[in-house]
Order: sequence, then structure tokens, then C-alpha cells
Amino acid sequence: MLKTIALLTPVYITGFWATVLFLTSRPSRNQAKFFLGFFMMSLLLVFIGLFFYITEDYISFAHFRPVYNFAVFMIFPLYYFFIRLLTLDVTPDFSYLWHILPAIFFAVLAFGVNKYYYYLGYQNSMPDISDKISFRDFHESPGLFYIVFIMARKVLLAFQIIYYTVKGIRLINFHHQRILNFYSNESGKNVNWLQIMYYSMVLSSLLSFAYNYFGKSMLQHNLGYLLISSLLYSTILFLIGFLGSRQDQVIKEIAVDQIDETNDSYIETWQEKELKENLENLFRKKKIHLNSELTIWDVSGELITNRTYISNFINKHYGINFSRFVNQYRVEEAKAMMEEIDSRKFTLETIGEKCGFGSLNNFIRVFQSFEGTTPGFFRVNQKSKD
Repeated sequence: MLKTIALLTPVYITGFWATVLFLTSRPSRNQAKFFLGFFMMSLLLVFIGLFFYITEDYISFAHFRPVYNFAVFMIFPLYYFFIRLLTLDVTPDFSYLWHILPAIFFAVLAFGVNKYYYYLGYQNSMPDISDKISFRDFHESPGLFYIVFIMARKVLLAFQIIYYTVKGIRLINFHHQRILNFYSNESGKNVNWLQIMYYSMVLSSLLSFAYNYFGKSMLQHNLGYLLISSLLYSTILFLIGFLGSRQDQVIKEIAVDQIDETNDSYIETWQEKELKENLENLFRKKKIHLNSELTIWDVSGELITNRTYISNFINKHYGINFSRFVNQYRVEEAKAMMEEIDSRKFTLETIGEKCGFGSLNNFIRVFQSFEGTTPGFFRVNQKSKD
């Protein structure tokens, strides 16, 4: 009973999220969610294949193996596509196609393996089903053909785990830095949760790879390993589905802003000294930072220059990104406001909104990063001084 529950739980979770994502997202509105649906569908097929194997339904597993192998090698590419469509590409491009070639190759190869053993008369017993082959099989027929297939599969799976992990983490980090250089408030645009989920997925995949390397029979004959694996996979995949279904395609907003920038006629006319003076006047006198949705494009428009120039200028002369540059003025504004006796009638949320933070959580997080204490404690200390 427990074994069946452990095997079917990830099947139900991936099937549920695949259905939800396909029904609630349209490719024209959010390509990322649509590809996340394919990711969940691939995992669903993998878990169905594992169900056949671990329940010792080897005949069904053998016939399902081409689909199983295709799905196994689509998991990481599809999750990588999901990240790219959140942070880099508005729509998929032709470069996506080469990522699916290994999946197609191993699906065809698995089909060939089935036909080969059928031809040799193993269609009923399917002795090739084991994925834990000893080296003596090199000298036995038909073991040589099968062990080459299994070892090639293991090597490529290991390569995929490493390759897509590095590519995915780099892409997430690049996106994070770009958001900090473009927007003063990263709420709703930051995808840090993806990094946590990506590492979690890598850990679960490494566990899968360990099972694949030593043989899936350890799951077949050890209920404890099976229950732990099921709980781990089910939790991670549920969180990925839940968080991914709530995430907008961030790159669309960035792409619109960049299009607006390329259509402007601004000319870089400021000398560095003059630019620095005018930039600081925007914040000290005009208090442009009080706008919670302030972007680098708003500042470049005020200074009649472009986003790249002003962003590089801030990085070079102040040694910080645009978000931190703006937030330092907001923090000073909040400190000054909390030092005034009349402002004590306002809640911290109101103070944060008045100073441009947009939300209480963002206010607390940013204030603490600058001052080493929360705005609440800062306010209490000010009251004790008075």
C-alpha cells in the first residue's frame, strides 16, 4: 500500500500541474508557463515509467522505454527553456531545437534496443531490463549492445545535469544583476526563488542519477529509499509548479522598456561633473526616488541620455547598482521622517510607501541592508533618545 502511494504521488502532482499550466496559460500570453507545462508532462512520463519498473511490470516498461528515455532527456532542457522565457527570451527561437536532439536520439535508440531483443527472441522474458550491468556482460551476447546503451545514457545524463545547472544558474544571476541595474524596486521582477528551486531540482536529479548509476533496483527493494525519494520529488515539484504558475514573464516588461529606449532621440551631452550634479539634484531636490516604480529609463529621460550610459555612470562613480543608488535616498528619507515627532502617527507601512519602497516587506529588507537594523528598531531607538 505504502509502495503504491509513494509511486503514484509524484505522478498525481506532475499530472495536476501539467493540466493546470496547459489550461490556464496561453503561449501568446506567457510562453514560460506553457513550457513549464511541458516540463511537468515530461516528469509525468518519467514517473509512469518508474511505476512500471518498480512494480516489476517489465514488459510494459520495455514497451514504454522509448517514451521514458525521451522524457528523461527533456527534463533539464525544458526547465532551462522555462528560465530563459522568464528572463531572456520573449518567445522561443530555433536554437531551442538542438537541445532536444539527445532526447530524440535516445528515444530512437531505445526503440532499436527493443526491436533488437525482440529479434533475438527475448520479447517475453526481457532479460535486458536491468540497468545494473556487470563487466562480464561485455563478453556475453547480447549484453555488449545493451551495456553500451546504458553507459552512454548515464554519461549523457550526467553531462546534462552539469551543463544545464551551470547555464541555468548563470542566467538567473545575469537576470538578477540586470534587474538591479534597471529598476529601483525589484519586487515582482526578481526570480531568486528560481535559484533555490534550481538547486533543489539539481539535488533531486543527483539522487536520481545515483539511483540510475547503482540501479533502480535499490528503490524496488527498499521501501525507505522509495518513500524518501517520493517525498523529496513531490515536495520540490509541487513548489516549482506553484511558484511557476504565479510568475509573470518578466522579460516582456524589460523588452518593452528597451524598445522604447531604442526609439528615443536622446544624445549624451553631459560632461561627467555636470552629469553627476544633475543626477544628484534629481534625487535631492526633485526627490524622484519617491516614485516606487522608478526605473533607469525614467532617470535617463530626465537627464536626456540613455539607459546604458547612466547605468554605467552610476556603477563607475558610485560603485553600486541603480537599485541600491536609489534606495540609499529612500532610506535617508525614511530615517529623516522617523526622526520627526509628527511622523510617529504614521505606521511603518505608510512611511515605506511615502518614501518610495512600495511595500512594507521591501522597506524592512532594504532598510536593514543599509542600517543593519529594522526600521521598527530604529524608530524605537529614536523615541528613547527623545
